[in-house]
Amino acid sequence: MEAQMFDNITDEDKNHCWGFLGDEDTTVNCREEFESHFSPNIIEFHGGHRLTNAVIRDVILPFVQSIEK
Repeated sequence: MEAQMFDNITDEDKNHCWGFLGDEDTTVNCREEFESHFSPNIIEFHGGHRLTNAVIRDVILPFVQSIEK
């Protein structure tokens, strides 16, 4: 299943998929795989795997507000 999960990704899919990756994430390391399919739609933040209130406030919410316009 994993070998085929990116087979049918369209350009529209690529334009609407963003990865928020913590620079200290030791739980999941999928940056290279994500970049190979969705680059440049990556936003890196300082932190680990779990989102903190600060990351939500300072990174996620400003991003969402920027695409609402």
